Amino acid sequence: MKFIVDAQFPRALAKRLKELGHDAKHTWGLEDSNRTPDTDIARIADRAQAVVITKDCHFLCILKCLSLKMPIKSVNRAKRPDNASS
Repeated sequence: MKFIVDAQFPRALAKRLKELGHDAKHTWGLEDSNRTPDTDIARIADRAQAVVITKDCHFLCILKCLSLKMPIKSVNRAKRPDNASS
């Protein structure tokens, strides 16, 4: 499986995915590094048929605007309620 790991994640994630036998690239490995616009990341992933691993929930809007049908894995940490114990 092919992955592009977005800037919010460490490069070690892409490295670990490679160790597991996947084709993985971190945005640091792209031409514009971590300054690569999300629209470009989406296009690159679409052409490569790669899954983008990101914390950016707006990637779904980008896909609709660009008419892309690539998979996105958005990872968001759940917020704990104010009354939750530590």
